[in-house]
Amino acid sequence: MDQMIIDVLGIEAERLAKGYSISNINRVLDIFMKTAIDCRGERFHINRTGQDPLRHGLEFYPSLFEALNYLPQESALSLFEKGDIDELAIKESLIRYWRDPWAPYYSLIELKELCSEFIEYLKASKSSLISLGYPKTDFAKSKWLFHYLSLLNPVKIPHSTNKYGMPYYIGEDTGLTVNRDTLGNQIFEYIWLTEEWNTLKPSETQKPCSYEKAPIIDGFCDDDINFIDETRAILFNLKLDILGIAQAHIQRRLTNSTEQSGLWNDSIDLIADQLSISDFKRFDELERKYINVFLMDSFSDGSSMLHGNPVTGISKDLNAGGIKNLIEFIFHVEKELIIGKIHRTKTALDNLTHKMDYASYYELAGHPNIEQVDEILLGFLSYEDQERKLDSEQSERLTMSIHNKFKMPLLVSPQKYDAIKAFAQFIEATEKIGIEIIGSFLKSRESHRKIQRVDLPSGCKWENITIRFINGNDITIKCGDLQIDSDFKQMGFENRHERTPDLQWNILVLLSEHNGEAIWDLRRGPRLTKERKQTLKKRLIDYFQIDDDPFYPIREIGHYKIRINLIPQ
Repeated sequence: MDQMIIDVLGIEAERLAKGYSISNINRVLDIFMKTAIDCRGERFHINRTGQDPLRHGLEFYPSLFEALNYLPQESALSLFEKGDIDELAIKESLIRYWRDPWAPYYSLIELKELCSEFIEYLKASKSSLISLGYPKTDFAKSKWLFHYLSLLNPVKIPHSTNKYGMPYYIGEDTGLTVNRDTLGNQIFEYIWLTEEWNTLKPSETQKPCSYEKAPIIDGFCDDDINFIDETRAILFNLKLDILGIAQAHIQRRLTNSTEQSGLWNDSIDLIADQLSISDFKRFDELERKYINVFLMDSFSDGSSMLHGNPVTGISKDLNAGGIKNLIEFIFHVEKELIIGKIHRTKTALDNLTHKMDYASYYELAGHPNIEQVDEILLGFLSYEDQERKLDSEQSERLTMSIHNKFKMPLLVSPQKYDAIKAFAQFIEATEKIGIEIIGSFLKSRESHRKIQRVDLPSGCKWENITIRFINGNDITIKCGDLQIDSDFKQMGFENRHERTPDLQWNILVLLSEHNGEAIWDLRRGPRLTKERKQTLKKRLIDYFQIDDDPFYPIREIGHYKIRINLIPQ
């Protein structure tokens, strides 16, 4: 080892020995020589070349400092002298990571409970999420879920979320008091400034403004904003549904440990049901814009500071809380259902230590069953090959899922099968052209529907129309003094292959059973997706000859709601 490093380690050993009243400095120095690393994690006891051996810093790992805070002096020194340093480093780092509130260190039982609580948390923040893209509060139960899924594609960044006006998330370790709700969640008080982050204008000289006057995140255009406004409510409902699906799959696994996980397929089916392939790709493009959104604050003295997100407290990029984060959540739960790496480890440790609340490995080092504790910790690494294999398959699984799920079935007569098959192969080879051709084909099919349009009184609005369902096929329409009888065929809602009511009619029936709101459980019927809503809108406009949108703006309510008064049978 370089003499310069030995001299520095001697100084550090003397300092620690004095601080902890250790009489034998050489014991400390010997330990430091084994545990000294640079910021890249390389050991100093490995021979090196170069003029400045300390150019990459100096740290100690595993940490004798940390051990001395939890163990008697002799126990701590002996542990480092007699034990395997690399194994000790692994055990120390595992506990340190697991105790990080931002880590997903949960058993399946805890994860199931968190899904349920997070659903209620999102519902309580619905209005704020739909309008701002930010929640009303943090989620004290899980910083991990809060970081990944609490946002909803925000397009502006607040300067502060607290009464102090400080541009960072105030954690419990700051000593500052913040307003909290009855569940212990920090209530956010959003402060917006007229200038965007990363400008040279000092923040303390700027004036607070309303959300409407705050600047858009750099790189977002009007089309991006409009798309996000149109899809926030859809994405919000997707989160609730997928959290519910995850909860159900976890419960099934807890009930039957041999059951194969279907979470991934069920979740992708749901996403494909809600979003078109163009929507999915648009989300991917948008969420790339959130990457590396660093927040630099300038001050009047000419200095500047790089901040973490003032909402989530994370200092990397700004998570969108969108499709990317949702898929990451799905994959994490899927891994736990398939491998159970964290679930098995945490359950075993909790059972062994009786759910002992420990902050460091060295707190456990004095446990009477420490050998079993070590076996559980090192056993955690045995799952790495399985996890690595599943991680490597994630991208391929997602690509295949998109390819397989985002397709539209087409009924073809046997005589035309070969021709249609050749056309489909051409479509898949030229996706962009294919989308245009399919779109025009659907439009053409819609235009050939047989509709017996109704003549409404002059000035009639959607809110003036009442449709009463007599049975599954027939209805009575009333608008002012006008009352007529009609059915799904006359209104253009017939499945021409089967001569029965089509999907749009079934959705209209479901709307009548839920006060005109698309809030029914997926088990009751098909979800009212953006595309289905557009088709239903065109059908109603065509039949009633009213140009306005028959649905309320989704950003106002958070889900689709029809303006027509629908009365179920």
